[in-house]
Amino acid sequence: MNATIYLSYVMVAVLVMLAIVCFVVPTSSEWLPGNRRYIMGAILLTYASVRAYRLRAFVKNNRNE
Repeated sequence: MNATIYLSYVMVAVLVMLAIVCFVVPTSSEWLPGNRRYIMGAILLTYASVRAYRLRAFVKNNRNE
């Protein structure tokens, strides 16, 4: 695997960590008031899962070639 694939895995991990921060950290309500922090966390988790799925398919496709 090359560096771009490793960086893609790191990006998925960063997105998941940001989503957890949105859900858990109480001071996140200062920069994301109301339900916006839950909406942002859900969006980040959804985007991370889409990236992980596409990355997994990309790696699987490259192994078959």
